[in-house]
Amino acid sequence: MKPAVIFSIPTNTSPGYCWRWRSADGKVDSQRQFAYYYDCLADAKANGHTVPLTEAHGENAPGRGSLPDH
Repeated sequence: MKPAVIFSIPTNTSPGYCWRWRSADGKVDSQRQFAYYYDCLADAKANGHTVPLTEAHGENAPGRGSLPDH
């Protein structure tokens, strides 16, 4: 599989953003945009690309600080 990246872009029709993917070498782009990250990821995989997932780090990472320290 070839490496790819997933990125968000603002939408024109509503507030918010959507997802697209592009091959790491910039030669192939997704044919459409996706409302959900995992739909975009599935499309990249279906087109022979792999997207490395990264873990969120830092004080503002999802889930961080949501539970009190007891």
